[in-house]
Amino acid sequence: MSKSFKKKLKNGIEKYTFDVGVLNDQAYIDPIRPKPGEGYKHTAFAGQKVRQKSRKKSGSKIGQIFQDIQKTFGVNLLQDPFRNPKNKEILNFARDYVKFIFNPKSNSIKRLENLTQAIVRNPILRGDYGQNSPLTQKIKGFNSLFIDTAQTFKSIRAKARVRRV
Repeated sequence: MSKSFKKKLKNGIEKYTFDVGVLNDQAYIDPIRPKPGEGYKHTAFAGQKVRQKSRKKSGSKIGQIFQDIQKTFGVNLLQDPFRNPKNKEILNFARDYVKFIFNPKSNSIKRLENLTQAIVRNPILRGDYGQNSPLTQKIKGFNSLFIDTAQTFKSIRAKARVRRV
């Protein structure tokens, strides 16, 4: 690699910071409670069933629920995906980021944010962390670990910032 290539790559990589997590914390909305003898009402999200939200705020914030989930299951949903060298989303991000550095018109910064978001979200969608207990599956009416009404999942966002160098 030439010195100019290395310098442009280094400067391009150091120019941006990508934040991913619950960046816009909001109130959690309870799922619609079923009537006696009925199951929960469901809707579709990302090709999966999720429980429908009611209009009643639970009194909790999504960020706190997200932290509680991680503590309960002993996972770090924001860091663990970056530690997996086989995570194809990281490879997609790296490829597109290098393209962006050398030709900003090739991709938008929004695409890079979406790829960063996918690094964290896709292992959840794929079920890489396991499955719900049989009781939880019965209560929810489906088996998607870390996805109930999809509020917590949807709150996982990514944002690029220009770093001051």
